[in-house]
Amino acid sequence: MIEEPVNSTSSIMEQNISIIFTELLGIKCFRNADNFFDLGGNSLMAIRLTNMIYEKYDIKLEVVKIFEYPSIKDLARYLSSLNKDAVNDLPVNSSSRRSLKYAHHGSNKRKN
Repeated sequence: MIEEPVNSTSSIMEQNISIIFTELLGIKCFRNADNFFDLGGNSLMAIRLTNMIYEKYDIKLEVVKIFEYPSIKDLARYLSSLNKDAVNDLPVNSSSRRSLKYAHHGSNKRKN
């Protein structure tokens, strides 16, 4: 069986999410299939992760999406599916923000 190399990335989005994981978790050695929570993440860090994604990509995620897509690979695939052209080409250190719609249903509705 061939193991995926540590920090091996196959897309720009995976590279960008990997950088965010490194900044947030303070670790450098992990695989794209590793679970955010198994790497030391918790619910508060998941909130920070969604905030970092919003700051970098202007994509507002519900925290539940981190639980649904806890690996770099799965999260990158999900984010890319939202708006493939806009998200895949946007580097993490970009100062420009692209306008993407919210990444969850009913985000524009007010809760009473």
